[in-house]
Amino acid sequence: MTRRVTPLILILIMLLTITGCSGDKTAGKVIGFDIDGVPRNVDPLLAVSQSEIAVAANCFEGLLRLDEKDDLDNGTAESYTVSADKKSYTFHLKRNLHWNDDTPLTAHDYVFGIKRALAPETRSIYAKDLFSIVNAPAYHKGSVSSSALGIKASDDTTLTIQLSFADNEFLRNLTKLAAMPCNEAFFISCKGRYGLEKKYTLSNGPFYVKSWEAEGGKIRLNKNKKYTGETEVKPAAINLSFKNDPDKRVDRIIGDYLDCGFVSGDKIATIKDDSIEKSGTRKTMFYKDVYALYVNPAENDNGDIRKSMLMAVDRDALALNITGSFLPATGMIPTGAVYRGENYRTDAGEIQSVPYDPAKAKTLFSDTLTALKIKKMSFSTLYYPNNESIKRIASLIAQNWQKNLGAYINIEAVAEKELLSGVQTGKYKMALVPLKSETNSALSYLNRFASSSETNLFHINSKSYDKQIAKITGTLTDKEYLSELKKAETQLLSQNYILPVFFSPTAFVSGKKLSGIFYNSNDYIQFISAGKVK
Repeated sequence: MTRRVTPLILILIMLLTITGCSGDKTAGKVIGFDIDGVPRNVDPLLAVSQSEIAVAANCFEGLLRLDEKDDLDNGTAESYTVSADKKSYTFHLKRNLHWNDDTPLTAHDYVFGIKRALAPETRSIYAKDLFSIVNAPAYHKGSVSSSALGIKASDDTTLTIQLSFADNEFLRNLTKLAAMPCNEAFFISCKGRYGLEKKYTLSNGPFYVKSWEAEGGKIRLNKNKKYTGETEVKPAAINLSFKNDPDKRVDRIIGDYLDCGFVSGDKIATIKDDSIEKSGTRKTMFYKDVYALYVNPAENDNGDIRKSMLMAVDRDALALNITGSFLPATGMIPTGAVYRGENYRTDAGEIQSVPYDPAKAKTLFSDTLTALKIKKMSFSTLYYPNNESIKRIASLIAQNWQKNLGAYINIEAVAEKELLSGVQTGKYKMALVPLKSETNSALSYLNRFASSSETNLFHINSKSYDKQIAKITGTLTDKEYLSELKKAETQLLSQNYILPVFFSPTAFVSGKKLSGIFYNSNDYIQFISAGKVK
């Protein structure tokens, strides 16, 4: 399969203009990076926010890593061999590996790290990335002990992993946060606070946590002098700030007071493109969030009320009013999602729920209310995040329901946190819900709606959907994998709980003096090659 360039990798093309080398005048600089969200835990297994992942992804290194071209490269592994049936992998680690505090890094650290990832008590959302390991699902459920796992270290530099099936994604999964090492003695010494403060962090990646000022809103990552990776660590340090005013972020980048930062959602509309172009500043947008209309108005509904309400929404009319940086949704999985390094939405095409049919919707709605003996609707409010652009969309949806169903629905703005809580608890029966993701994996978007998922906000419980999700494994060819993803997305939308409305972007904005920052297909920002001119 020919690998195409994904939207996130386009950042690489824009920024990786100067390669790291000895005597490079852009090397040895301190990079200033603004990011939203206070990092609370940088344990790679529990890092979930954008800021937490940014720290963990730059402070840890797996057996393998993804380079600036998104190709597999050696991480701490010097070499590895694969059995003929592709179910046994033996890794030989480089000699003289160390953690940033000079503690030796060994194969046993990977055994302990992977066992932690799969342990039910860890509750890591990344555990499924390692489910092809022998007995991994059973151990994750607590039905077997860790000794049954197909992973062992025969000595300090040799690690063998046995798979229950030939997993075509296994090597790339070893570059993800689930497969990072963990020093057992250090972990135990943290007494449950691993990854929560500077003194409870230990790094084997290009950087380590030099300082962590929670109140001051800053984390400083310094170059790890113990790092012996294939790529030279170019910057001296990364200063991550998470309490600066996001409304002033772009102006600070244009004025050379800041090197780079993320600008999310509605704030992107405030960026003036002419100012960006004149200053030489660069803006790259990628779409990972989807806003969906959720309806679940009656407990005794057999699905027909939901179906009729979604069928009564004119998506084409909505699309004409989705403006600014928002994009009309073409499925439940946004345009920034990838599968096996490829753009999912490009390959899958548009996948939608019930088609717009106002006449059929009205009949179904009226007949169902009569059958259920519902005379007065108690579900008379559509809630939405407090945002003027989203208010306009919510208003149009309510107008559709009034026109096509004769249903008079109020709209009410609430804070996003309250909205999500209200939907999860069942307080809000109808809502325009932001579904945000910290990963760009197409499968991860679908996994969140599995019956057993803790992130199943809508409490969708479908055995057939769970069964379809279970079919999406590393044994599939690329074509089969895409096909099963499409079937799962189609089946999810056929439950008639949700109607994808629009995709919301995040912009990565960088100053003209900056080069070398890139994203890989794991959706991890990488600073290892970052350079800056004076």
